Amino acid sequence: YPIWSTWARYKVDVNTFSVRQFAKEIIDRGFPRGTFEIDDKWETCYGSAEFNTSRFENIKELVNELNSNGFKTSLWTHPFLNLDCPCHEVAKTKGYLVKSTSNTTNVTWWNGDASYVDFTNPEAAAWWSNGLRNLLAKSGIDTLKIDAGESSWSPQLPVFHDNNLTYYPDNIVNAYLRTISPFGNGIEYRASRRSQEFGRLLRMNDRNSRWDFHQGLPTLITALIQLNMIGYPFILPDMIGGNGYFNSPPSKEMYIRWMQANVFMPVVQFSYTPWDFDKQTVDICRNLMNLRANYTDTIIELMRGSVAKGTPLNPPVWWIDPTDPVAQVIDDEYLLGENILVAPVIVEGATSRDVYLPFGLWRDENHPNSHLITGRKWLRNYPAKLDVLPWFTRVTLSYH
Repeated sequence: YPIWSTWARYKVDVNTFSVRQFAKEIIDRGFPRGTFEIDDKWETCYGSAEFNTSRFENIKELVNELNSNGFKTSLWTHPFLNLDCPCHEVAKTKGYLVKSTSNTTNVTWWNGDASYVDFTNPEAAAWWSNGLRNLLAKSGIDTLKIDAGESSWSPQLPVFHDNNLTYYPDNIVNAYLRTISPFGNGIEYRASRRSQEFGRLLRMNDRNSRWDFHQGLPTLITALIQLNMIGYPFILPDMIGGNGYFNSPPSKEMYIRWMQANVFMPVVQFSYTPWDFDKQTVDICRNLMNLRANYTDTIIELMRGSVAKGTPLNPPVWWIDPTDPVAQVIDDEYLLGENILVAPVIVEGATSRDVYLPFGLWRDENHPNSHLITGRKWLRNYPAKLDVLPWFTRVTLSYH
C-alpha cells in the first residue's frame, strides 16, 4: 500500500477541504488507499502539537472519515519550537532546549527562528513526546512522519544535557531516535547516524524534480544502494516525481520514469498524482502498482531476511557478482533481493538504454518467452519507450 502525502502537491496549503478532496480523488481513481499523510502547516504554531482549528475544524471527524474509507493516517512533525510559540518559553524556562557555548538557544530552520529540543535530556524528551501522544490520542491519527533531527540544527557549538563527548555531536541524533521509537513501527524518520539498530522506514532526504545528480531522479538509485550497503534496508524513497520545488513540478515523462524506478523499492509514496497528467500516465502507473502487488510477498519475505540475517533488500548489481569489474561500477541499476534486476530509464528523452546483466541466467520480463540471457553481458540500446521498464529475473534451470 502506498503513502499519499499532501506535501509536494499542496505544500502548506493544507486544510480539511484539501484533504477530503485528495482522498476522494484517490478513491475515485481506484488506486490503493494506503496511508494518508498530512504534512506541514497543521499546527497552531511550530512546536505546539495542537491542530489549527481554522484549517482543521474537527480533526477527529476527518480522521474517522479517512479511516472509514480505508486509509491509515500519518502526521508530519519535527523537533523544533518556534520562538513565537508559547511552548517555547515553557521549554526554555525548564531547560529543555539545546544551548550553545555562548548560552544561546536560537537556531533557524526552514520554517523560521526556533530552538531545538534537547533530546539528550530525558525530561525534555518525555515532555515533547507527551505532547505528541496527547495529540494522537485526541485526533485518532495512527502514526508520524518525523522530520529533521540532524545534529547540524543545534546552535553552534552545541552543549547538550548529556555531556558524554564520545559521540559528540551525534548523541543528539540517537537521543532523538530513542525518543521517537516508542511511537511504533509505522513511523518514518530521516536523521540517522550509526543507528541501524532502530529499523523502521528511513526516508531519503527531499528529492528535486530534476534529471541530474542535484538530488534528482538518478540519485534515487544511488541513495538506495548506498543506504542498503551501510545497513539501512528499509528505505522510504521520496515522493514520485520529486518535490517540485522552485515552482518546477515534474513533467509527465519524469513522473513516469520516476514511478518505474521506484516500483521495486520498499515503499511507493505519492503526492503529485498520475491524474495530474493524463490517462496514459494513470494507466502506466496503475499497471506498475499491479506489478508491484504481485511482488509484495517477495518484498516482505526479503524484509524478514534483512532482519534475520542483515542482508540488503535492494543491493547494487555487484552484490551477486562481486569480482566482476563491470558490475562494480554500475550505478543506474539495482536489485530486489538477489534475483530481480531493475534497470529504469533515468535520462530525459531516452527511449532505450544499455543494460548490464551480471553472472547468471536471466529472463527478460518484457519478453518472458524469449531465450534466456547468459550474464556478464551488455544489452546495448535495449528498447524502452515511455511505458517500458527494463527488468529481469535470474532463473535456475532444473535438469531431469
